Amino acid sequence: MPSTSPALFVNILPLMSGGPDPTKQSSSYQRFENRLFCGYWPPVVGINHDLVDCVIEHYVTPEEALPIEESMVMCVGTLKVLAKTATAPLIVRVKTLSLQCFPGDVSADSYEDHCPLPSHAQISVTGIVDRTQTLPQGESDMAWPSYELNLHVYDGGKQSLPLTLWILIPPTRRWAKTPLPRQNALVNVVGQIIGVKEDCSHLAVEQQAFDYINTRGTESATDASSNQQQSPAVTPTKRRRWNAYQVGASPQLSTRRGPAATFNARESPSSSFSSARVVSVEQMMPSHEGESFEASSPLPESETEPGSTM
Repeated sequence: MPSTSPALFVNILPLMSGGPDPTKQSSSYQRFENRLFCGYWPPVVGINHDLVDCVIEHYVTPEEALPIEESMVMCVGTLKVLAKTATAPLIVRVKTLSLQCFPGDVSADSYEDHCPLPSHAQISVTGIVDRTQTLPQGESDMAWPSYELNLHVYDGGKQSLPLTLWILIPPTRRWAKTPLPRQNALVNVVGQIIGVKEDCSHLAVEQQAFDYINTRGTESATDASSNQQQSPAVTPTKRRRWNAYQVGASPQLSTRRGPAATFNARESPSSSFSSARVVSVEQMMPSHEGESFEASSPLPESETEPGSTM
């Protein structure tokens, strides 16, 4: 099922004409007509790079000043329904999230000199790949590989309507080894609007960033990934000293200070300590000729315990 994620829209463009939205009762709802810049050189085969009509819908808050016609603005919003009329094959509607006007006197001739030039509209969309189109050998460098991307956009209410974009992959070194995505893959695409596809009137978007979200329902994510599937890497865990002190395990002492300073799990702690102490004493005692010291030798008869019979 196509994605219903919002299609983000960012662009710098002049507000050509507009005013209060006649379909709304409040004057805070503003509606401006504009045109999206889609110039591209050299032109891409099969793409119409003429200006695309655009309608910007903006709600003015009480703390915000009303936008002025012919002012240059920075628009951030979401794509809405793409309408078609008899005069215009495609009209882009944008519901703004923020609208910032560049300061200055709009009526002055030097106003445009202090503002950035209109740029291509940047969009970020999430959708499902439909059909792809590869290039035969010997094709022109300006005929780019492409694919259709299906998604849903909201029309301002609770209803969502389908939208199809035509994504083009430029023949650059960045995408030279990137194959076309398989059908039914859920992907996220970031790019810029460069025109309208001539045969189907879909918005043409030049791909600038691409990422897979879900490949379930496809044989593989790409043509080349079927032979490159690997198990996920396991992050090695660093063993620390306190990992050894687990329930039911005997702790171990460091052996750097003595050769017998360790616990034996089969021996009692008292026997371990006594044996370690005896060995240490034997090593520390000086050696005497003809004499030996045994820690386990019995006591002399003169030193027997009190109460015992002589």
